[in-house]
Amino acid sequence: MNKKVKLDFVKFEIYCYPLTKKLLNNFVPYTTHTSVALHQMQVVEAIETALNLTRNESINGEHKLKLIFAYFWSNTNPNLERLAMDYHVHVNTAQLWIKKFVKKVGEILGLFD
Repeated sequence: MNKKVKLDFVKFEIYCYPLTKKLLNNFVPYTTHTSVALHQMQVVEAIETALNLTRNESINGEHKLKLIFAYFWSNTNPNLERLAMDYHVHVNTAQLWIKKFVKKVGEILGLFD
């Protein structure tokens, strides 16, 4: 699997995180751990670990998290330029924060070095 495909896969899993977490909360207590459920648990744990690392890695960690939440999980379809303006950062900075978060999740999942 090439790097672009891996990045797209990780982004897809991040976008699906709220639904995956909700499904796991309803699903896991009532069933044995299937390979799908185990994968979903790993993804949720990886995303939550990456969120915590992002929060704690710098002084502006909370600011980064707000932008990441808005980018991936807002009910609107955010445009990166608009998000950058809303969070008072340059568009390149916003893009970098999002890329680093996606890469961090991928690394935790063992997809990247």
